Amino acid sequence: MKQHFPFYIVCFLFFSGLPTSIIAQTYPEVLFENSVLPNNYSNSQVHYQGNSWIKNLKKSLPVSDSIYFTPNNALSLNYISAEEGYWQAEVSYSDIYLTPKNGVLIFKLYIQSHTSIDELPTIQVVHADSTNSEKIHIKDFLTNFQENMWVSVEIPLKKVEGISENSGISAIRFSQQAHDGKEHQLYLDQIEILPLKTPQNKLTGAAVIHSVVPFERHVDISWRLPLTPSIRYIKIYRSENNKDFTPLAIRPIFATKYSDIIPEVGRSYYYKIVWVDFQYRESPFSNTLESKTKILSNEELLSMVQHANIQYFIDGAEFNSGMQQLKMSGEGAIVSLKLTGLGIMALITGAEQKMFSREVLIARIQKIVDFLKDAESIHGAFPALLDGRTGKGVFAASSDHAIDLHGTSYLIQGLLVAKEYLNHENAVETGIRQQITSIWNAVEWKYFMKPGSPFLFTNWSSESEFENALPLLGRDALSTYLIALASPSHNIELESYHQALTRTYSIDTSMVQDIEDVNYVEVDSIGIPRISISKPLNQLVDTLSNASKNKVYYYGLPLTMGKPNISLNRFLAAFLVFDPRSKHDEFANYFDELQNLILIQYRKSLEENTVPASLGHSLIVDSKGWVDPSSNIASYPFHSGFALQNLISIYRNFPTLFWSEYGFRAIHLEKNKVHSNLEGMHYGIAAVMIENGRTNLIWNLFSKDQDIKQVVNALFDSEIKIE
Repeated sequence: MKQHFPFYIVCFLFFSGLPTSIIAQTYPEVLFENSVLPNNYSNSQVHYQGNSWIKNLKKSLPVSDSIYFTPNNALSLNYISAEEGYWQAEVSYSDIYLTPKNGVLIFKLYIQSHTSIDELPTIQVVHADSTNSEKIHIKDFLTNFQENMWVSVEIPLKKVEGISENSGISAIRFSQQAHDGKEHQLYLDQIEILPLKTPQNKLTGAAVIHSVVPFERHVDISWRLPLTPSIRYIKIYRSENNKDFTPLAIRPIFATKYSDIIPEVGRSYYYKIVWVDFQYRESPFSNTLESKTKILSNEELLSMVQHANIQYFIDGAEFNSGMQQLKMSGEGAIVSLKLTGLGIMALITGAEQKMFSREVLIARIQKIVDFLKDAESIHGAFPALLDGRTGKGVFAASSDHAIDLHGTSYLIQGLLVAKEYLNHENAVETGIRQQITSIWNAVEWKYFMKPGSPFLFTNWSSESEFENALPLLGRDALSTYLIALASPSHNIELESYHQALTRTYSIDTSMVQDIEDVNYVEVDSIGIPRISISKPLNQLVDTLSNASKNKVYYYGLPLTMGKPNISLNRFLAAFLVFDPRSKHDEFANYFDELQNLILIQYRKSLEENTVPASLGHSLIVDSKGWVDPSSNIASYPFHSGFALQNLISIYRNFPTLFWSEYGFRAIHLEKNKVHSNLEGMHYGIAAVMIENGRTNLIWNLFSKDQDIKQVVNALFDSEIKIE
């Protein structure tokens, strides 16, 4: 299960040959559409006792890739209901879903076994506060009961006793009803809660497929979606002979493309699509497009990944503000400060590579700075989340308006890079540069320093001030302190940098595993942050640990800046704009340290990961069990050969598991779970670091700023030798 943490303690450090569903996100009201990974569904949990039983894989429901309602899989519910036993299975939302008035719980049911209507399970709604509704019987809502065919079960929520409209829904529970002692096999698909009234018009116009773009192990299929409210999904079909077409996947209407992992490189495949309405009726087919993949060079593979990463920030633009959406599937217009800063850097990289015109980039950044001019801020610092329509902050509680200083620094970094890139002497670009300077000058960095403390604090609020604020510490806060030191109007002292960057966090591991867990904001289905742990911040994080200044060897390589289990992505993020080459201070040679950290984590994975030895050299597992190819690819400026080797190995050997529309996903192999919380951060870091490794573009642009240059020269001495 995901870790959930209180908003008021968060500092917002914020991405085979069988048809394979490569899914980024779906609608917030959908509990189950398809499992991204094969075998079992990680957002489910089963329990049984006595002589009852339910089939499971590591306590989760199995998935079927042979029987499904929508491609390419469904949940398998294989159970025995015995007299002296009990079983239950919960299917959970990835986020809390706020119950709509007059909502209807709908799912598709396939009964394969000889099961009578009285032997079907009961259903309960599980609320976010862990209370449950009364049990209801599926049989009471089945009007067309037949075996070996898909039937629709529709349950108006107003008929469910004990359901709450205030606490939200976290899961739907299926549980034992009969005591027949027989084994039953059911399949469940498309579990969702929809409004009582949905569009009913039949789709008569043919779907429009826009392009199919071949790579090596996958083909990207894109479409042109009309403004038709009856369209619920896009359904993609593939053929190997242009005659027999097989359904591959469905995608929600906010998706712009689908990545199909193909069985064989070098042969032709044919694609067509249909629109699907709320009743799952299909429109007429589009025309058919042919695609033929080929072996790509190393440089082509690197560009493929980078362009996919950048596309995330193109597709994720919020319409009103130009800022980056927190979630593309969100019903609201919630935008992320940190993702926007990272997105600006990624988009500049895209413009430089001619993915889109300079004019498109200018229009996006113009919209962002215009929005920020009137957006809610406190002493120049912004909340982690904003409403892209109104500019108001989005908070867990109306009584605690906290700012995200670390996220603000990400935003400023991206804007300063844009200021140097948009250097033409015309009215538009000059105006943007002036607006960026105003935004930077408005941040009163000193205001967020606790009296008597040298540190910058994030999560400060006007209501609780520093009570729930978190100091920014460690080398991963380096860029934030550079920005604050270089501020033309509210700069902090050099001593703050030296004090903060020699401290580290100590975490209460009984509550959280890593500072990243504390820092991630969980939101509900409409983007509202939620509170689930009330433990005070100072009991979770001890900030008084001194970082060691001594060289320590791990796996044969020295480190002076930390321990080898630090998040590689979190550490690399500190060097998105700051060029560490030839940068030395009294503690470390930063470029050498980063090179060593990357190889130490690789060697640690080789020795200690739990995947089979035959796969160990390809799948680099971090200290918490995640395989995150994007973080290893982001090491490209420091170990280009290592990054390319990892990219090639993962893409060619495991594309089904790891490749998505926007790049590589992070997977916990033991838990069979996708890490979607920070996917945007991972995509942005990889895109920017690939460019820094190739051309130094972002590093060079940032270093042109005269205030930044002055601070860097004061802090770092290239003559210092680290022994």
